[in-house]
Amino acid sequence: MRFKLLTVIVISLFVLIIINLIYSNAASSNIQIPLNSSYWWQGNVSISGTANYTNGTAIPNSNFNLWLDNVLKCTGQTDSQGQWYCNFTAPNRLGSYTVNISITDAENVVHSKLTTLYVKAKYGETPIGSVDRSVYESPMLIQDLDGSIRQVWARVMVWRYQ
Repeated sequence: MRFKLLTVIVISLFVLIIINLIYSNAASSNIQIPLNSSYWWQGNVSISGTANYTNGTAIPNSNFNLWLDNVLKCTGQTDSQGQWYCNFTAPNRLGSYTVNISITDAENVVHSKLTTLYVKAKYGETPIGSVDRSVYESPMLIQDLDGSIRQVWARVMVWRYQ
């Protein structure tokens, strides 16, 4: 009788451990967002990534949404390997923006990941090696697309290669 009770307890614990492992793999994920650190304002941003459960298996054929500072930029579906793709235009204001991707799997579990997108002015190629450079800065007033006026600094850099 004791042997049967002990066997039932051991089997029950084993089943609970298996259920916990299955649930923990389904509920957690590893979403990759390879992202270039900076983009030119109003340039094309192409982001792609892979969504996997923590056990390494893909999160296939699942809906995803990608937001940039809480503005929906892309919707779509992961492929059979858990890969997803998104293209959008970078904002017209310089600064840092929060990118959030959320993927809803077949069990309606939402997996998400945050990263930062930096939008910078493009000054051209930076010289390598020993160079002299001249920098001229001047304040200017500009009108934004929303009609507001603000002060910016215009910077001109000239490099002389040696």
